[in-house]
Amino acid sequence: MLIIITISKRNEEKATMEYPLAVQHYLADLAVERRAIIEQMLQLVFQIFPTEECVLTIAYGMPAIKYQKKPVCYVGNFTKHIGFDPLPETIQHFQKELEQRNWRYSKGAIQLPVSAELDWQLIEQMILYRWQSFQQS
Repeated sequence: MLIIITISKRNEEKATMEYPLAVQHYLADLAVERRAIIEQMLQLVFQIFPTEECVLTIAYGMPAIKYQKKPVCYVGNFTKHIGFDPLPETIQHFQKELEQRNWRYSKGAIQLPVSAELDWQLIEQMILYRWQSFQQS
């Protein structure tokens, strides 16, 4: 199964991207609703980060996006949640918001509930925070 996504960039450009084969295999095994969540998260990253400078791969057994050879985030399917790993500094910065939503988290990972509506605005803010951290380094 070939997976191609169309990404609407913030400046209204459209870019298309074919997922690497390893990511296609990962997504193909998921339930439709889980796959849709993970694909939406990946698309959010590609809306914010320059698509041509990002690498989508599998790392730690889940889809990972790297920018300038450094991780942006990891997104994975687990039995009771979707894992979103935007790295420790992002989680520390958004700790209060995570606690307000009762999202479980650890030093580097967030467990997004699949039984409730996700706060896509917060997820986008975390990805924007990751982008800003790259701009400052």
